[in-house]
Amino acid sequence: MILHRGDALAPHCDPWVLHASGACDACDLFPELQHARQLLGMNFTGQGDASKIPCPAEQRRELARIQRWPGNRPFKETPP
Repeated sequence: MILHRGDALAPHCDPWVLHASGACDACDLFPELQHARQLLGMNFTGQGDASKIPCPAEQRRELARIQRWPGNRPFKETPP
């Protein structure tokens, strides 16, 4: 599978899902969104730092439910 950004506005089916840099190849195509979350002090999807603003996707539903859909899971084209 080859990833490409194309005209996509978000890396996943759920536009609120955003993984930290290095955790997901799809999200790494959106460094400006990742940087914005860092500046806002907001958790990435799957992170649970209580000192940060919760991930918007996880405010709507729990992580296990988000990840039921493969299109919302972290994606790595090549294993580490």
